[in-house]
Amino acid sequence: MNWITHFGVSLLFAVPAIGYVYDLKQRKVKLNRRYADPFRDQLLRPPGESTRLRIGELEEELDDIIVQFLFWTLGMSLVFGLTTRMMPPHQMVVTGALLLALAVPLAMLQGRKLVRLIRILQRMRLGFAGERAVGEELNQMLADGYQVFHDVPMSGFNVDHVVVGPTGAFAVETKARRKPKLGSQTPEYRVRYDGQKLVFPRWTEKRCLEQAKRQAAGLSEFLSGATGEPVSVSPIVALPGWFVEASVRGDPAVLNPRNIRNFVTSKDPVLADSAIERICHQLDQRCRS
Repeated sequence: MNWITHFGVSLLFAVPAIGYVYDLKQRKVKLNRRYADPFRDQLLRPPGESTRLRIGELEEELDDIIVQFLFWTLGMSLVFGLTTRMMPPHQMVVTGALLLALAVPLAMLQGRKLVRLIRILQRMRLGFAGERAVGEELNQMLADGYQVFHDVPMSGFNVDHVVVGPTGAFAVETKARRKPKLGSQTPEYRVRYDGQKLVFPRWTEKRCLEQAKRQAAGLSEFLSGATGEPVSVSPIVALPGWFVEASVRGDPAVLNPRNIRNFVTSKDPVLADSAIERICHQLDQRCRS
């Protein structure tokens, strides 16, 4: 029996695993094709819904890459073992070198994909946890008569949270940032805000402030057009888990989520009940689409 026959016979052991993976994918396709969700009414989006869905897509992509990586590695090992079992040592070395020259670049390519996906997933899971934490704090404002909407889809972007009440409309952008472990004399959880930038213990950020202002402006434009009257939207950047030291009152406001409730409710009333109703109607429609 030559090595090709050996290889073909050996691959038969992989057939059950390949068949199982294929069957799982087909079952999922059939389930989506034959059945629909039993809920007739579109539900309001919870905090981080877009991020949650994206995480699910990335996890499926990660699983596919891992399976391909394992099959490729096992296949190359099998080829080497079968092709070199009857070879003299010098031919074995040459054959192994040729297989490595082919396998290493492909393995590195797959490995880079794995690393990239894992890093993206880590960031998105942190962002999802941050959006849920902020959403939990904002939901307490329902007791104050405010309306809270999460993950509001707009044209080209999503607003993490929108709060609407007598004191106005507020677009809250969540930014979850890990805390570096520094020396005992250095505050690990403080971030300074001078109205222009955020100064963290090890880095500085400005882009998130500009993003929050752009999104608030985009939401304001949409609500103004949809309600037929000017609607001003104030931007807020929420930093869960961080103590914010603000030397000035900047635009946007940068707050720990626990301070947003007092910040919003302490302002002077600017919206009538009828305006609040019209704004909330438009946001409700967006969050159920």
